[in-house]
Amino acid sequence: MRLTFAGLFVFAGLAGGIIVVSSVLRNGPVWLMSTIMVLLFFGLTIAALVLFNYPAGWRRTKSDRAILVKELEGQGLLASESFKARRSFQVGEFEDEGSHYFLELEDGRVLFLSGQYLYDYEPVKEGDEIVRPRRFPNADFVIHRHRVKRYVVDILCNGLVIEPEVVAPRFSPDDFGTTNIPEDGQIITDRTFEQLKNERVKNSPRR
Repeated sequence: MRLTFAGLFVFAGLAGGIIVVSSVLRNGPVWLMSTIMVLLFFGLTIAALVLFNYPAGWRRTKSDRAILVKELEGQGLLASESFKARRSFQVGEFEDEGSHYFLELEDGRVLFLSGQYLYDYEPVKEGDEIVRPRRFPNADFVIHRHRVKRYVVDILCNGLVIEPEVVAPRFSPDDFGTTNIPEDGQIITDRTFEQLKNERVKNSPRR
């Protein structure tokens, strides 16, 4: 979804740029107009990467995350939440929205986590070899968030890894922007883990 918006952003910017440049340099040399459009394209591409990428916290190294945690903690901007989970299931990714997990907590509530930051805790393979094992979902973990902006800075995994019971069909494009998809970090109390899993497993994406 972010990839789609980024593409539309660049397309709209180029279209607007063509109109403006054509009006201002109506009789100008072709090479000048071409140069301006190339520079505009690269400028829009860089802006799209900044605007539509996941905020700070995604793709940071372990040491980078540790440094950021200390900085935010010193500024009073670090919020920490501890959880103990029993099981989990995953929802297939739609484009580049990031991973989605439903986790059943020890008290029966269900925690939903979603975002590109979860990539840092998932297994990485090179061919058939696992070069980085899975660390999350986890039976005992702490989530560090920015207190104001609410993005995840780091996840401390203190327990055993919980392999997802199933990878359910991805969310439909129509689901995004609606209450059909919980917010990252939302705790669900009106449905059980089994109900949520059964709902997702039986639903295939609408086309």
